This record gives sequence, C-alpha cells and structure tokens, in this order.
Amino acid sequence: MKNKIILYPFLISLFPVISMYAHNKDMVQPSYLIRPLIIVILATVFIFFILTRLKINSRKASLLTSLYTITFLSFGHYLPAVPNIVIHGLIIKNYFLLIVIYLILLIAASAITITSKRTFRALTSFLNKISIILILIPIITLATYGSQVKNQTKTKQEVAQNNYTETETRPDIYYIILDGYARFDILKEIYEYDNSNFIDFLSNTGFYVAASSSANYAQTYQSISSSLNYEYINYLAETEGIQSQDRRLYKELINNNNLYRFLKEKDYTFVTLPSPWSGTNKNLPSDIFLEYKMNINEFDKILLNNTPLGLFIGKQWLLNFHRNRARFVYDKIGDIAEYKEPTFTYVHILSPHPPFIFDAKGEAVNPNGIAAGLDGSHYFEHYPDKEEYKNKYRNQLAFVSKKITETIREILEKSEQPPIIILQSDHGPGSRCDWENPDKTYMPERFSILNAYYLPLKAKNTLYSSITPVNTFRIVLNSVFEAGLPLLPDRSYFTTWTKPYNFIEVTNKLTNVKELTNPN
Repeated sequence: MKNKIILYPFLISLFPVISMYAHNKDMVQPSYLIRPLIIVILATVFIFFILTRLKINSRKASLLTSLYTITFLSFGHYLPAVPNIVIHGLIIKNYFLLIVIYLILLIAASAITITSKRTFRALTSFLNKISIILILIPIITLATYGSQVKNQTKTKQEVAQNNYTETETRPDIYYIILDGYARFDILKEIYEYDNSNFIDFLSNTGFYVAASSSANYAQTYQSISSSLNYEYINYLAETEGIQSQDRRLYKELINNNNLYRFLKEKDYTFVTLPSPWSGTNKNLPSDIFLEYKMNINEFDKILLNNTPLGLFIGKQWLLNFHRNRARFVYDKIGDIAEYKEPTFTYVHILSPHPPFIFDAKGEAVNPNGIAAGLDGSHYFEHYPDKEEYKNKYRNQLAFVSKKITETIREILEKSEQPPIIILQSDHGPGSRCDWENPDKTYMPERFSILNAYYLPLKAKNTLYSSITPVNTFRIVLNSVFEAGLPLLPDRSYFTTWTKPYNFIEVTNKLTNVKELTNPN
C-alpha cells in the first residue's frame, strides 16, 4: 500500500507556538510569530531527518518527533505540578526532578516505539486529521479576532483631528518613558530615597518639573494609549465592556495614535528604539527603528522559558541580553540629535520597574527565580519580600537617573536648535499595589510620577504642577503649532488587572505636594 503523506509532526510542533500567541494575542504583535515558527519547523525537520537516518521508519520517526517537540516546547507548563523535595536538608529543585522524569519517560517511549512490531498506519492517519483540526482552532480564532479589532477601532481615527497653523519651527521631540519612576515625595515617603540631585539637575538644565503630577491610569497600556492620543480612553468601556480582559484596543490605539498623524502632516520622522515591553516594541509606527542585534521580545522569552533551555542557559542569556539592550538604548538616544530632518523619538525604558537587573552603579543583578517584568501583587507572588523590592528599586532608580542625566546632556550638546524633551513615567511603582483589590492599593504610590518638560518658554508658561500626561501633547502642539487643543481636567483612574476597562476614578485619593521652586 502506498504510504500516506505524514503531516502531523510538523503541525503538532507548531501548535504550542500558535496557541501561545493566540492566548496572548491582545498583548503581542503578529510579527512575533515569524521567527519562532521558522525555528520550530526547522528543528522538527532536523529531528525527523536524524531519526530516519538512524534507520527508523518514517511512521515511527514521525511519532517520536512529535513526542520530542511537544514535550520540549511545553516543559514549563508541567513544572508547577512537581514539588521541591527536601532530603536531610538537601533541597532537590522541582525542575531537576522534572528533567529526570522527562528523560525517563522519553527513553521508555522511544524504546517502546522503536521495538514495536506495529505499522502505526492507522495512528498516522488519525494524528494527521487531529493535527489539522488542532492547528485550525487557534488560526480561526486569530483570523476572527483580527477582523473584530479592525471594526472596533475605525471610529478612533476621527477623534481629536485638529487644525493647526503652519510654522517654520519644527524642533526635535523626545518622549522618554521611564517605566515606574516615582515622584520625589513618594520616593522619600515609601522608599526613603532622596533624588533631589536629579531633580535639581533637571531644573537647573531648564526643565519644568511638575511636582504634584499623577498618572491618568495605573497600567502601561492605558497610560501610553491615552498620552499618545491626548485623550481619556474611558470610552473603550462602552466598546469592549467592563468585563473584558482583552487589551487589544489599547494596542491599536498606540499603533494608530493621533500624535503620529498630527506630526506626520508636519513631515516629522518617527524614531523608536527597542523596548522590552511588547506594547511599544515594533508596535508604534516608525520610520527608523534602531534595533539592537537580534531583537528578543516578551513572546520569545515566554516560549524559551517553557522549554528546558529556559531553566538552564536561557535565563542568564536573557538577562544579559536585556542589560546590553538597555545600555544600547541609552547610548543611541543622543545620536538622534544629529539627524538632519525633524524627529519625534519614542523611548520606553523598563526601569526602574522590575525586573531588577542593575544595581546603583549599573552592575549586573541576577533575580532569583523568574526575570519577568511583573509588578505589584503579581511580583510579590514570586518575590514576597517587600523590603527587598524597595532596596532593588532604589538601586535601579539611581542607575536610571545617572544614565538619563548623561543622555539629556548629550541630546542638548548635539542639538542644533533647542529640542523638546518630555521625561515622564507611565505610572508609579508597585510595592503597595494589589491588582485585584483597589481598597488595598496605596493609590498615591501607583499614580505618583516623574513628569518633567524641556520646552520653549512660551510652553513652559502654560505648565502647572499637577499636569497629567493626557495634557502633555496638548500643551506641546498648542505651543509649537498653535493647534488650539483645549486642556482637559486632570483625573486618574484605576482598573484591576482582570478588568482593564472597568475604570474607577481615584483622583480624590491622591495627595498633591508643594510645587518645587523652578528657576525658569
């Protein structure tokens, strides 16, 4: 009988990748799929080739190839089910036990399969059909999801389209996000840290430091989508529903933002640098993307951590990669001032936000356990020591302040005309943030933000101490291009992590502080 085509080893090996993407479809970009799929399919072909070269017939080789790839790619899912074992004070880690179990089962399954007298013809036919169904489920889900996103975001294109006056002035604009950088009074109150040297540097350099500024939202997706569209985004609750956990609309607002459309009409070149956060890494429209070598993203990291490699060589390699990429970003920002065309540069630095990978001098810090960008109660599920959090946060913040000081000096030195620099955090830190319990969250910590502006004098005169990010680009566009955008009330909204469209106003729970003396 003629051999049937064997499909299932290749489709099954792709399933964990596509399924993982489908599960995180609202958080990651479609382009993230390309590299993992290529690597997985090449690895599957290689394993199948080696097995057939060892004189194992194609049906048995297919079965073993599927077994090897699916267990390798889903290894991390089994880890929580295996406990650590303590024998006479010696701790045997669960990942070591799982590796042993994993190898024993694979060796046994391989031996049984190879020595079996069965032809596996019927099983091959069955698995071919099952694998096709298996792979079609997430693909159909993604196709349906993509069409829904396009339909639901069309109306946003019409929001805040404003007339502006033609001017010859087109300064370079730098929008630098320091993720989780707290306001100076919160640093003193909770973290017992004095960053007055950094604040004094900003003020003496010509920045206006908004001393009682708060974030409009507590989550990065919400904050950035609001800032780049210079609008509150609470209306999304009507579109998506307050029970939804799907953050796709935030991602689309970042990708199709009003600021981009406005400045593109003024012939600005958009520059972005690699971000460890998927919401802005290759999601913002860009003319120039200053990529660092092979751009590892959060999706790559999740996939790698689900394999045995993630437990051994993967973790340290990823940490070194993140550190080197962060240094690359600091080094490259200043070079943008040498571009001849007017530029808008978006820089998103995931610091001092976890993971804590730098000490105060910029030396390497290795987290125990996972090295993910979790914060608030999500962080403390893995690292329960809050004093350790505060100490590592202080140290990483000190390093960030030092590097940004150097960056600002370089930008100003290289700029032919005075640029606009916005130094802003998207939200505050999370040592007292409980994502599912607003009443247990200390709102002043989560909403207090660093918010500093290097603007022309005309614009500085319109700034005020309690300005929030929703008004940032209204003031910038009004002062430079006479856009005529009215300022909005400064308000703040909290949502739980599982209900990112159920907005709870917390403006009255935030405490303002006395404005810093600004020499300008």
